[in-house]
Order: sequence, then C-alpha cells, then structure tokens
Amino acid sequence: QLPSKMGKGVLVTPTVHGIVVPCCMLSGVFWDFEVMEESLQKIGSFIPTRWVYVCIENLQNGNDLNGIKIYLGLMILFSIILFAISFTILKFKNEI
Repeated sequence: QLPSKMGKGVLVTPTVHGIVVPCCMLSGVFWDFEVMEESLQKIGSFIPTRWVYVCIENLQNGNDLNGIKIYLGLMILFSIILFAISFTILKFKNEI
C-alpha cells in the first residue's frame, strides 16, 4: 500500500495540504512569526502548533517548565476536548 493512503482508501495528501501546511504557516514554523501581518499573528496565536513552537523556543532559550505551563495546560485541555468529541462521534456512528 502506498504511504499516501490510509485506512479505507482515504488519501492523506489532501489532509496534509489542507490542514497541516496552513497551520504550520500561520504558527510561524516555516518563517519568523513576527514577519506576518498582525491579523495573521492573532489567528496563528490560537493554533496549537504555535503553542508547541513557543514551548520549544522557551526551552531552547534555557527557560524552565514554569514558563510553558499555560501552553502545556492548553494543549492538554485541547486534547481532552478533541478526544471527547471524537469519542462522541464514534459512539454515535456505531449506534446507527
């Protein structure tokens, strides 16, 4: 099976190009975050990819975990919410 396929013939490539690449662009992974317009920076600040990038930057600059607690908490909360939504959808889908 080709690496670009996953599951029951669902293509991964559109997902990568449609979701992952724009998230990386808006969060400042591909270029410096401050280069973008202020409106794009505001959007990028709400993307979890940005939170991870900020955590990595802080740790590389020698800061301890106290500086990234808020980002870690947000990522854990975001993960729990997405897990709950996925669980609910899967449960509903299996009942039908």
